[in-house]
Formats: sequence, C-alpha cells, structure tokens
Amino acid sequence: MVTYAVQKKTIGKKVPVIIYNRGGTGNFGRLSEEDLPDFYWLAKNGFAVFASDYRFVGEIGKLDQSGGDDVNDVINLYEIIKKIDYVDSSNIFMMGVSRGGMMTYQCLRKLNINAAAVVGGVADLKLQAMQRPIFINGWSDLEEEYNYKGLANILPDFNKNSEKYLNERSAIEWADEINTPVYILHSRQDGRVSVTGAITLVQQLDKYDKDYKFKIYDRKSHGLPYSKFDSFEEIIKWFKSHTN
Repeated sequence: MVTYAVQKKTIGKKVPVIIYNRGGTGNFGRLSEEDLPDFYWLAKNGFAVFASDYRFVGEIGKLDQSGGDDVNDVINLYEIIKKIDYVDSSNIFMMGVSRGGMMTYQCLRKLNINAAAVVGGVADLKLQAMQRPIFINGWSDLEEEYNYKGLANILPDFNKNSEKYLNERSAIEWADEINTPVYILHSRQDGRVSVTGAITLVQQLDKYDKDYKFKIYDRKSHGLPYSKFDSFEEIIKWFKSHTN
C-alpha cells in the first residue's frame, strides 16, 4: 500500500483530516503528481490530506479486487492517522471519487467518520456492470500495465457468488447501515458512472432518514474537477459544517 500525505505547515496545532479515496482500477488511475493540485487545494483550506493507492498496483494491478481486500487499506490508513501527533482525531473526514466513492461507502459501514463526500461515485455495481461490463470481464487492449482481468476472473467462484460480490460493493443494498452524513455530487451526463445509481441511493437514504445532501450538476463530467465546478468548495463547506 502506497500512501500520500499533504498538509499545510502548522506549528503546535492539531488539524482535521481528509482521507481521499482515488478512482480507477489497478494501475489505471493510480496516484501521481497530477493529483497534488487537488490535494493542495484541500490542504490550503486547513486539512491534512491522506490518500492510499490501495494494494493492487504495480505488477498485481490487473488483479484489483476493487472493493474487496483493498478496503482494508483505507481502514488501516484510518487507524494509523488517528495516532499521528498533529492530527485532530475528533475531526476525520472522507472523500471518494468514482471507484473511490464505492470504497468510501464501504468504509462508512465500519469507521467513525465525521462526514463524507462522494463525487461521481459507484453506488450500484450491478447497474455499473450492466452498463460497463468490462469491469466484470476485464480488458486487454491497453498497455500491459493498465490491462485488467475483471472481477469475474479475480474473485473466487464469481459466477456462483456474483450477487454477493456485487451487493457487497453496492451501497444501495445497505443504505440503512450508513450513519455518516454524506454529500453526494454527480453529473447528470456522467458517461462513466450513471447518476441513476446515486439517485437510487439517495432514495434509500431518505427512506431510512439518513443525513445526506445531494447535488446534480447539469453539465457533462465525471470527476467534477474544482477548476471547472464548485465541487471542492461545496465539499469543504460540508466538512467544516460537521467539524467538532
């Protein structure tokens, strides 16, 4: 597990934390210097930012379980963060983009997080599998390090246990277990992760009287970059409104 940390320089002051869960599969979307402007933007607003590359990168990137054992990498990062001396452990937040949104939802079932934000996140992997079956079957048309075997060829007895595997990765199936305030941001024209999954999740959160906020952008995008949208500003306001 490779972990990145960015924080504004502080002296003798504990700071709140954002755990950032990246999108992408395997080596496709892994963290790089291109992510630093995003982290800096969050850090300049008073947060220390930590991000995990998850375990399935490098030579084993093609075997990414995408919401399986890799969820433990984020959970372990959370436990480490709580022990860092400059961290305000009473104010830990989580943000996920795309696949990282799915990871965020999964973590909210297990961790004590002040509030979370999900951008273009996968909330219904069954729907995602129908619309983009390459995540189930894999692909082999990219450079070798970016190819992927697909969940059906990675997870044991997938055909027999597919419903179980997909449900474990679909927040719409266990919205009643999400007790963290969550802000869901999505583009109506998102061509990679359909907004339908987010809408279904919001309906479930509403059904169980959960604390959430939902914003749909009527402009095509997947990651809603802060350079073109007010997404990060919205998220920072959301986090600060849930600071102890």
